[in-house]
Amino acid sequence: MSSLFASLAGLARTTVERVHGEAVTILPMDRPTGPNGKRQASSARMPWQVFALFYREAEGVDRDMISAFPRGGSSNTGGVMRAGRHTASVGKGPQGQLPIEGDVLRQDDGSLAHFEITAIDPDGLGHYTLTLATTKAPT
Repeated sequence: MSSLFASLAGLARTTVERVHGEAVTILPMDRPTGPNGKRQASSARMPWQVFALFYREAEGVDRDMISAFPRGGSSNTGGVMRAGRHTASVGKGPQGQLPIEGDVLRQDDGSLAHFEITAIDPDGLGHYTLTLATTKAPT
């Protein structure tokens, strides 16, 4: 039995995904000639739609790094924030499908941006944080 906090966290995440999530399609990919072979659309797994929350993790740079890489005047007195990895939070597919590393995530907002899933981290509440890399549309 899950804790009350886990139940509330799952309910909150579902609500946030419905309100702020973007429709995406997971395109399953295979490498039929081996791990270093060319990717192609999977013949065994079908694409599915989910809602994703996109974000970038900010990475802080300490004061000692500022002095190592000065940016103009001597008034640099704090940390510098740089954009980190491009990530998305998604749940399971309509029939419980899970993305795997190497699959492609396509935004369905008209831009049709494509991202390769390079890492998957479960959050312990039934959702997954996907680390993404920009890629071309699969052929």
